[in-house]
Amino acid sequence: MGISVLKYARKGYAAMGGLLTAYSLIKQNPKSKMISTYSGVGDRVFTLSYLREYQKRNHINDIKIISADPYNAVYQYFDIKKEEILPVKREKLLLLNDFYTMDIGCHFRHIQPEILSVSVDAYVRSELFSSVEFVDYSHIVKAIYKLPQETKPAACKKFPLSKRTRQLISSGVIVPEKTVVMNPYANSCRNIPFSFFQKIANHLAARGYQVISSAIKGQKALENTYGLDFDLIEAISLCEICGTVIGARSGFMDLISFSEANIISIDNLLYPHKDLFLLEKCWKNHSRIKTYHWCKEDETRIAEQVIDRVIRCGN
Repeated sequence: MGISVLKYARKGYAAMGGLLTAYSLIKQNPKSKMISTYSGVGDRVFTLSYLREYQKRNHINDIKIISADPYNAVYQYFDIKKEEILPVKREKLLLLNDFYTMDIGCHFRHIQPEILSVSVDAYVRSELFSSVEFVDYSHIVKAIYKLPQETKPAACKKFPLSKRTRQLISSGVIVPEKTVVMNPYANSCRNIPFSFFQKIANHLAARGYQVISSAIKGQKALENTYGLDFDLIEAISLCEICGTVIGARSGFMDLISFSEANIISIDNLLYPHKDLFLLEKCWKNHSRIKTYHWCKEDETRIAEQVIDRVIRCGN
């Protein structure tokens, strides 16, 4: 009983906190259309990919993205101006997002449409999509924006390579279009073992491939690879110059789907809503994406398929 009471108390706190946050933002920005979404890289990539078309079709002059980290690189990729970002504290953003998933938030959205929540959870229980194969998350975002389903994602800017990356090219650590970038880390698809990516890295290294592995902010690099701590702002250019990317399904993979790299996405057969977030379905503008579903019983065969894909992609 104590746990139940605590659960409802937290929900009540989120409802009240989210309501007050929404009212405050609307009062402080009476002429703005505000967009709220989660802080993950993928959430922002989806939201911003269709933002300008939404703005154009609805003749919105003043649009603002509610953000707890206004200097995030994803905003730069989609040319979001400084004055179009509305900074809030992280706690306020969490309360706001939770609020819009509640019945009271749904009602509030209809009577106070100044804030648009771009999140599937704000409109329908995501369990609905567990066995629906014909819908992907880009469909959901376009539906929230009330855009035609044939709407294409916006172009994404590309930024110069860092000095360090250029040095790695000069020294031969990175061979343009002949290097594999590996990223075994993901917040949402966490159940793929590190050892699976290590197995692939070992095979690629044994075959003479140059392999770069993500080592962002102290992450452990895969053995037999060069661990690289790079900034998100150069991710698209880095992956494009390397040629091929192998990574756990994550928002990072959404972002680099705007590159020209060959992309191999790894998810888990038990990954919730894997069809909804299937990378090649979400980003049909990129023709060289392939997803493999990891499972423990079939790990060796899947690793072999991934390696064969790398070879066939031309690296």
